[in-house]
Amino acid sequence: MVIVFRGECPFTKKVRNIEHAGGSLGIIVDNNPGEKADQIIMVDDGTGNGINIPSMLISETDGKIIVDELIKCNLNKDVSCVQLVARFELPNPDNRVEYDLWYTSSSDKALDFIKNFGELHNKFGKDVLFTPRVLSWGCQKCSEDIRQKHCF
Repeated sequence: MVIVFRGECPFTKKVRNIEHAGGSLGIIVDNNPGEKADQIIMVDDGTGNGINIPSMLISETDGKIIVDELIKCNLNKDVSCVQLVARFELPNPDNRVEYDLWYTSSSDKALDFIKNFGELHNKFGKDVLFTPRVLSWGCQKCSEDIRQKHCF
């Protein structure tokens, strides 16, 4: 496990650096003043492909407790005085994966993806719950041609 402070670096870059350094889990301490770690979602900025380790964001308060204990251990040369356990569990009692896909009907790529994804999704069977969600909006100034092509 590797513990780092959030700083200004994107989450994906931090986690990739942790993995390249040999870490098997990235723990990122949110040290940005005024933020609440439980209200932040760590997202892939589009560069996360190939990252193979889990990661988590913890509050500055929790991070300080862990880091302070690690410093004490280091000063006492006792490498076993702090033990961390990280568990990643599915929050669903039926042990299935639930996922949503947000898309708009005006995106040909999204519609092609949904058509092609159907076969793969069916292989998952009852082990997953897939919820497609359509993003829609009013288009007061759209031409009739655009409405015919993109609107229901």
